Amino acid sequence: MDVKFPEGKNLGITRSKLKVEILFINKKPLSFTTRLEFIDEARVYSINISGTTDNCLFTNFAYL
Repeated sequence: MDVKFPEGKNLGITRSKLKVEILFINKKPLSFTTRLEFIDEARVYSINISGTTDNCLFTNFAYL
């Protein structure tokens, strides 16, 4: 998994939201569920993430 922050990693008075992109690629079919945690000085914020890779043409036909 690759975690990207396109607008930066910092929050502040002028910015209350954080955009995060999660990228996942695998050559073999695989499904997963994991938890992404954001930690600051006072608290831990967690988000559950699920993903599936499938190299089947029938599954990916709509995107070709």
